[in-house]
Amino acid sequence: MNPIGLKDRNGRMIHVGDIVEFYFCADHDRFGQARNGCGCATRMVDEVVEIDDTFYFSSPGFGYAFADRFNQVCAVIGSLPDDCEMFWRENKDGLLTNEDKNAL
Repeated sequence: MNPIGLKDRNGRMIHVGDIVEFYFCADHDRFGQARNGCGCATRMVDEVVEIDDTFYFSSPGFGYAFADRFNQVCAVIGSLPDDCEMFWRENKDGLLTNEDKNAL
């Protein structure tokens, strides 16, 4: 897949088709706060897509986010599987559970 010219928080190059994970607190408009004690962050698992020469993180139900706004707080966790419909069905809610919060 094509690199998008941005790196994740671990310094790994991000590509179109990668799956990225990050945490977002909509109430406070903050990124990555799950690790900083906010306690109300939502776990996002998004696909990296290109639309009209612009790169986005996209997930069903949440829409699109500009990749260059989130790349410093995201982590590449894989690439788009062959059966992407199955992937999204299994990750459709993308919410951070209490168990996830306790693990952080």
